[in-house]
Amino acid sequence: MKYTITNRIEMNIIYTLILSLLIALPCYQSTAQKPQSFLNQKIVLALNNPLLSLSAETGNLQKMRYETLFGNKESHLNGRYSTQQPNITFMVNPMTPDDAVAYEIKVAKEMGVDGFKFPLVIDADQSYMDRAVKNITYYVTSAVNRKLDFTFSIELILKRDPASMSEDLMYDVLQTRLKEIFQNTKYSDKWLRSSDNKIVVFTKSPLHVLDKTRVAKEKELTDHPEMIKEVHSTLNSLSSSLNTKLTYVFETKYPSNQRFNEEVLKLFPAISQSKRSMALEENVAALKNLCKSNNKPFIQNVYPDHLSSQMRLKKNDQLVQENSDESKGLSLNDVYVAGQDLKLTHTYRSLLQSAVDNDAAMINLMSWNYFDNGSHIAPEAHHGFGYGMLLRYYKKIWLDEEDQNINRELLMTSYKATSSKHLSKARPEVKCTIQNLDKDEQEDRIEVLTILREPGEVYCNGKLLGKAPAGIHAFYAPYQEGEVSVELKRGPKEIIQYSTPKVIKNNSEKMDWMTYSFTNLDEKIGLYYQNIVLDFEIKQMYRRFIVSEANQKIWRNALQKRYLEKLNALYVYGETPQKFLSVCKKIDKKYRETIRTILDSFQFKVWLEMEENASKNKGISNVIDPMNDLLLEGESSLDKDDI
Repeated sequence: MKYTITNRIEMNIIYTLILSLLIALPCYQSTAQKPQSFLNQKIVLALNNPLLSLSAETGNLQKMRYETLFGNKESHLNGRYSTQQPNITFMVNPMTPDDAVAYEIKVAKEMGVDGFKFPLVIDADQSYMDRAVKNITYYVTSAVNRKLDFTFSIELILKRDPASMSEDLMYDVLQTRLKEIFQNTKYSDKWLRSSDNKIVVFTKSPLHVLDKTRVAKEKELTDHPEMIKEVHSTLNSLSSSLNTKLTYVFETKYPSNQRFNEEVLKLFPAISQSKRSMALEENVAALKNLCKSNNKPFIQNVYPDHLSSQMRLKKNDQLVQENSDESKGLSLNDVYVAGQDLKLTHTYRSLLQSAVDNDAAMINLMSWNYFDNGSHIAPEAHHGFGYGMLLRYYKKIWLDEEDQNINRELLMTSYKATSSKHLSKARPEVKCTIQNLDKDEQEDRIEVLTILREPGEVYCNGKLLGKAPAGIHAFYAPYQEGEVSVELKRGPKEIIQYSTPKVIKNNSEKMDWMTYSFTNLDEKIGLYYQNIVLDFEIKQMYRRFIVSEANQKIWRNALQKRYLEKLNALYVYGETPQKFLSVCKKIDKKYRETIRTILDSFQFKVWLEMEENASKNKGISNVIDPMNDLLLEGESSLDKDDI
């Protein structure tokens, strides 16, 4: 008889019943034991796209560079309108896979992230899965070899079409890929483990593991909890072939259904909900109360921003398939992209405060580097470094650290580069499909946020906003065109002052609706992060060329100057690709002339050839990331039956 998924379920149900009977036997203990916590400590996990590092061999460099992002020609957009620009591409040339992922880990740690969660899309094509598994392995082995204090986890994206992927095929793919990942990383202790030493695996659409639960209605699932047991048994049966024990976090489809979720928590040690479901406050409250009453860990979702790059057709709201024939013939007038009203950093801060107030067991950061979805906090031209600094601030309070002193005072400014009045006229149009703001609130403001050791007066564009107390505080200044200038004073003494490099325009030449954020510490932090990769770069150059210590310093300074000049040029000329690329060409020329002074003619010729090859490197360009489509769940209007 063929040993199918049904056989496995039956065996595991029998095992579960026997185990339940044993547990039900009287236990003559003198004192009640305190329930064991799920994780050994609180942790911040961020969703990581393993294809988006600046790796010459394993990164999708076309998703990182200006020429194929904001600088792309309309005729080449092919279904996406991308405005993001990762800072790392201005800092250094593409690196080795090991150096590239080490940079991501180190910077994420500096910004308050404790670990990465890698999505494993179960019905993705083989080329994507092969690449994803390989890149995930690079992350874990790099952390092990370099002794980096970081952790990792897998999130199973289980949504599937049974017509193309049967239950048995799904099970075989899960088994094969998980085994491959854990064996390749030698079951490293870098994998997130529960307090009972099981590897923690997150799930998305877990009801899709069985055909009948995939299509079952909410009432049917609630009235027949044995169906949830079958899902649990199916997932649990994977452990037997993996040479390790797994434990699962169940993402609920019905966060406000207490009966359903209590049945889930009888079997699974933790429960979570999607970003989409959090748009309804009653969903969040219901799950918080459920976790508290059942003594289970509460997982707080946190997201900083949202602007999708995925085009939708105006005529029918359908997604434009990336690189399809249809996408190549569309005009920006035919499509729109989806955003959300998040009141600049207000929603992000509120979610972090919620993690503090509810003593969450884990903060689930919606992404580290999904730039195409705008949910990232990785250093990028719009989001900068402020989102990471806010995470660090709230994390200290959340962890109840004894040292909560503010070491560096922060003055942070956030705004949209163009008014929301122009969204309907933009090319492409921006539609805010999930409303997070009250009716009397709007995005057309300038947010000025402070984190201070002691009170101070805050000014925006020369006007006093008020006196900010010690700790964190936000003001909202009137929205106006032109340069944004902010200042912190204590009496007559000016403590902090700067003008933001991105001016507000009445109507931009290119649509750019992602939130811009700047702080007084941007240059200092940016150079600090760049030095991480420059240590790698200089080491590589030292192996190839004879460079004295003094010349190494000149080289490093030249790279730092190039980074700052290109980033500033992006803010000034980024909307006009021809002008921006012309300015970058001049910046590169100055940089190369500096390097000419520290290398002999032969070495310079070799180096110049390496530079030109690096600029042409596209990395992996034939792998389409299916997660981009799956992240679109937060864009459409809410259907209560599908939450």
